[in-house]
Amino acid sequence: MKQANNGGDVQGRARRFLQGLGGAAGRLVRQGQLTVVSIVCTGVLVMASGMSAGAFAAVPDTPRGLCITPPGSCAQDPAPVKKKYHPGHYMLVYLGSGDPTPFSVLDTIKGNPNIHGVQIRYLWKQLEPQKNQYDFSAIERDLKYLGAMGKRLVVQLNVNGYHGAIIVPDYLRKDPAYEGGIVRDRSGKGWVVKRWNLAVQDRMGALYRALAERFDDEPYFEAFNVQETASPVVCAGADKEPSYSPERYRDAIMHGMDHMAAAWKKTTAMQWFSYLPCGKQYLADIAAHAAKLGLGIGGPDLEPGNEGQETGAYQYYETYKDKVVAGQAVQTPNWGRSWPDGSPVTARDMLFYGANTLHLDYIFWLRKSPEFFDKVLPLVERYPDILGK
Repeated sequence: MKQANNGGDVQGRARRFLQGLGGAAGRLVRQGQLTVVSIVCTGVLVMASGMSAGAFAAVPDTPRGLCITPPGSCAQDPAPVKKKYHPGHYMLVYLGSGDPTPFSVLDTIKGNPNIHGVQIRYLWKQLEPQKNQYDFSAIERDLKYLGAMGKRLVVQLNVNGYHGAIIVPDYLRKDPAYEGGIVRDRSGKGWVVKRWNLAVQDRMGALYRALAERFDDEPYFEAFNVQETASPVVCAGADKEPSYSPERYRDAIMHGMDHMAAAWKKTTAMQWFSYLPCGKQYLADIAAHAAKLGLGIGGPDLEPGNEGQETGAYQYYETYKDKVVAGQAVQTPNWGRSWPDGSPVTARDMLFYGANTLHLDYIFWLRKSPEFFDKVLPLVERYPDILGK
């Protein structure tokens, strides 16, 4: 079959359209006096020798889809892509070692209509063992198993090793572009990745693109998020990390968010943020950037009554409640907390605070015994649809 010459056809349609115009514009085209023609999608601009300003008023709107040179100047806006969105309660699983999640653990939610899926944390080193060499077999394994039972997977990328393990690829520590890649945390026992380095963020961006290329079209791959901005780096005093500044960290996080938004088109991607060392005021910039890019926000600790959170990251959930998807996790430290008056914070308190104050779309409940089984499961059975827009 002969391929049509679309460019020539468009040019011909445009010229016939212009020749049919009344008034000065049509006359100049028919007489061959036209010197420059530029047609845009919403109207026509004709520039010709000797044309008066009045001639422009007689030019009608361009038929939609009729475009001529320069090529691409009249590109139609693409239709918005609808992202996967199944809000509600999810189970959180984190082994810490990067070992495969036992299927018996995932079976916890099998047949439970109130738990929509599982959030699982994967280590950077696990997903990129060598530079530009990716291993997504762990994600593929979990996604296949969960999808078979009609449950969804939320992937969290972990980069900080708070308990002594180095969980970033080795090349990050060897190439001077990454300034050593990691630094000891305040305790002297854990490791923090230098996410304030733009080159590090670019490597994370490469991982986002590789993940999205593989999983963005997967229907049961629900969402993706990156470990929170809280970083136990020494940011002040005699032992301050010399490569760190809160401004540098803010700018690098936002740079990484640009990578994230560019990679994920059909999957909700969330930048988790909670604290920013020596730069609490810059959380506002991160939240605003998420709203601008269409990214979600979230954090690892659902803690009603935590003043540090409420005067920090939590306030922006209200600000952008109509513009961002939001999620929070409930982990071991979040149980056993108290309100300022000393009364215990209950599972119901966390749920209603998340739903009504933070306007959450997702809550990720850690599979911690006995709380998950004795408190969470009965609660979500009673309130299965309280989360979401």
